This record gives sequence, structure tokens and C-alpha cells, in this order.
Amino acid sequence: MSNDDCGGTTSCYAMVQAAVDATNPGRVIKVVTGIYTGVSARLSPPGYSHPPASSLITQVVYVRNANG
Repeated sequence: MSNDDCGGTTSCYAMVQAAVDATNPGRVIKVVTGIYTGVSARLSPPGYSHPPASSLITQVVYVRNANG
């Protein structure tokens, strides 16, 4: 996307997960009004409560804590 698509904001991402992956703890991510589809699949992190047999967790946006 160009910055024009983002109202001049320097960091613009086509997918919410890409913005979450690129940011640092404590930062704010602003998401415009719209309909967002799709899910992200990630390997279950160590200590994840009740991981599925495939070890993949699937959700709209995966947010990890600062400890990993």
C-alpha cells in the first residue's frame, strides 16, 4: 500500500497481523473501519494451555506477550 492509502501514515499494512508482527510492546495499532477476513495460524508457544494435536493455533490476530 502507498502512504496515500493510509492517510500519510508512514507504517501501513495490508493485514492486521502484519502490523501486530511489526510493532513493539506498548505501541498502539489503529485499524480503520471495515470487514476483515482470514485467520492466522501459529505454532503453539511453550506452556500454551491445551494445545491442539496439530500444535497449530488459529485465530484472527495472534498477539504474544512481551515474554514470547
